Amino acid sequence: MIKAFISHSSAQKEFAQELVNTIGRDYCKIDCFDFEPAYKSIDEIFKAIDSCTIFVLLISKEALASSWVQKEIYKAKDELTSGQLEQFWPYIIDSSLKLDDVPSWMAKDECFNLKYFVSPEMLRKDIEQKIRRLIWRENPNIMARETTIIGRSIENEAFEDKRFSNRGRSLRGLIISGRNGVGKDAFAKQCLYKLGKPKEIEPYRISLDVKEGIENFIIYLNLYCREYSKSELEDILSSAPKEKANIAVKLLNKLYDSQTIVFVEDNMACVLPNREVSEWLVDVIENPELNKQIGLFIKSCISPNSYIESDYPKLAHIQLLPLNNTALN
Repeated sequence: MIKAFISHSSAQKEFAQELVNTIGRDYCKIDCFDFEPAYKSIDEIFKAIDSCTIFVLLISKEALASSWVQKEIYKAKDELTSGQLEQFWPYIIDSSLKLDDVPSWMAKDECFNLKYFVSPEMLRKDIEQKIRRLIWRENPNIMARETTIIGRSIENEAFEDKRFSNRGRSLRGLIISGRNGVGKDAFAKQCLYKLGKPKEIEPYRISLDVKEGIENFIIYLNLYCREYSKSELEDILSSAPKEKANIAVKLLNKLYDSQTIVFVEDNMACVLPNREVSEWLVDVIENPELNKQIGLFIKSCISPNSYIESDYPKLAHIQLLPLNNTALN
């Protein structure tokens, strides 16, 4: 079974524990959970690394100064060189750390694509996607089951038409409407594959209920990003609508920059009961600072008005009807 050894400094213990708890302990080994109480030795650490296929290094100033972490790093480096360790994944979790502070063999010789992750939730997403890729490589049948959709050729063609139309480059969001059980989530993922996203991608998911608005949207985005403190968030939520839209765009862009997208499970918060699109969603989608990509997928229980695409050219809409036996063949 694929397991990741999580190497970290005790100063980042809380970050590491949250990371492991969200990924799941079946997939990770970490000293505070997997070593014997009151007992820690280099032999036990090396044994744990030997039993793992992945070495995850949480880089911080404290980690680089820790003799324990240094022993773990060089053990993993030797294992990687000898082919005993399959993957070495270093992540910077200390925003005050400069790339020049990272050992040159890691940043330059091995050319690791070092990125900053100050949110355990965002790092969890990246690690899970990489683990899924490894699982699929060993089990192609699982990949086929999880990525194949049957019977949506018409809707797939409709998405392609919208994507490659004259306004295709300006699209920032897609509304997928239909009743529960028609496969909105599976279809949205097929759209991602057509956009060139890797098949192991897992979106950030947000649920918005009727009467919830941009304030709730910001709160949920911030739970992923950890960009703002509680007091900062209180000030933001009391600001003017346009400022709140700017904040939502900033948070969305941060998630997009981590090479993923956002799915919204919408129960009449984005597409309203009168089939209009909420003003706050329009403010977000039309914001010029929003990354130029189709990154927001709104799975709505209500179909918006037919003129939605002409009124808001940065939004597209596809309705999914229940499949019949002919469509499945």
